[in-house]
Amino acid sequence: MFTGPLGRRTFLLGASAFTLAGCVSTQQPVRTMAPVAEIEPDPVVPLMYAAMPNEQFPIPEVDVSKVDQKWWRTEVEYPTGEKVGTVVVDTPNRYLYHVRSNGQATRYGVGVGRDGFAWAGQGHIAYKREWPRWRPPNEMVARIYRIHGTPEFSTIGKSVSSGCIRMLNQDVIHLADNIRDGSAIVVIPDPSMSHLLVG
Repeated sequence: MFTGPLGRRTFLLGASAFTLAGCVSTQQPVRTMAPVAEIEPDPVVPLMYAAMPNEQFPIPEVDVSKVDQKWWRTEVEYPTGEKVGTVVVDTPNRYLYHVRSNGQATRYGVGVGRDGFAWAGQGHIAYKREWPRWRPPNEMVARIYRIHGTPEFSTIGKSVSSGCIRMLNQDVIHLADNIRDGSAIVVIPDPSMSHLLVG
């Protein structure tokens, strides 16, 4: 029992400390972490550019991170005087159009090689070959305008050092499935490459 003013003060101080102890938080301090950079997911490969494992030479999926979407195959409005089925190679803009009905066309991005700038005008597609085993002799190369596939995805939409017209392998297969031997072809010249035109 407390007997004197000092005893009461001691009690009150002790009781006050006990009471204040109940007001103090016993939680651990919150630790903050530096922000973590989000990992970007791989781009989704559209079905049209999926792997084609059942081809004679299996084709891998297109690495769409290396091909700007503006070069992807798409259906577009394309009012033209060309008849349905005509292939139009727009070398200055790096597109190939397959003319459809009702002012529509399938548009493909292409890479244009040095030989692709060497000829402009109208002609016809003499023949298509799936996985040709032969390489045309030099005298034939000089007379043939070739549209072919490439596994070099990053060359689409660009001027490249060799070849004529390069397409993604999936796109050249799609085009070949939709045109006939003898189809008309029109090649629009690139004015900046007129020094390469033959004839």
